[in-house]
Amino acid sequence: MGPFSDIAFLLIIFFILTTSLIRPMGRFISMPSSTSQSEQDKAHNPTVTILPDKILYGEKGKGDEELGLLELRARLLAMGLKSRREEQRTIVVDLADNVPYETFYRVATAISKADGVIALLEEAERTDAE
Repeated sequence: MGPFSDIAFLLIIFFILTTSLIRPMGRFISMPSSTSQSEQDKAHNPTVTILPDKILYGEKGKGDEELGLLELRARLLAMGLKSRREEQRTIVVDLADNVPYETFYRVATAISKADGVIALLEEAERTDAE
């Protein structure tokens, strides 16, 4: 009976030492529900285009302007997204090829902290004819 209690205590110690008590860090990102094209056209959602070397911000009817990350955060906070309905809080993100993940994560975090909802543009696969 003695060796069984030793094994039980060793197993308890093993599980105590290997269990992580740190709460995982992360950011909750709310994904928008699908809407019809006519509803999306009425919304006039701003677009953030992320290129490998710069971030462009544009609203419908205006041209895209290059912004730094701090300027983008200030612009998003000034929009007052928290007081809007969810479909009016959508920020369209157009992600170019070869964008570092860190850049995308910083932009996504800025949108999320401003209470925006991210909508990702998905481009159809290109064919050789293009």
